[in-house]
Amino acid sequence: MNRKLQLLYLIEQYCNGKYDTQTFSSLMTKIYYMEKDDSLSKKEEEILSPLAHCADYFSPYSSDHEIYSGFTSEEEVKQLTRSTYKELLSYYNVDSFEKTILQSHR
Repeated sequence: MNRKLQLLYLIEQYCNGKYDTQTFSSLMTKIYYMEKDDSLSKKEEEILSPLAHCADYFSPYSSDHEIYSGFTSEEEVKQLTRSTYKELLSYYNVDSFEKTILQSHR
């Protein structure tokens, strides 16, 4: 699965409650920043970049938030993921990414 499909799958699964925020944030950061390929368009990068940044700065620890106000909370990650998911669904004009992901395995 290419980077784009991995990100679409991850976001959809997180929105459906299949991942906790810590795992989602770790995977989002890894896939977005470290597993580079040419599968994302400029528009897709534009949509996904704020979410990747938010996930990268997620911390479940209140002590981190006291030290640096740039850390993001679980609620911030959830809200931004939901809005990004809706924007991606609209961009692709689909109700779910399930078919897109399944078709990629054929």
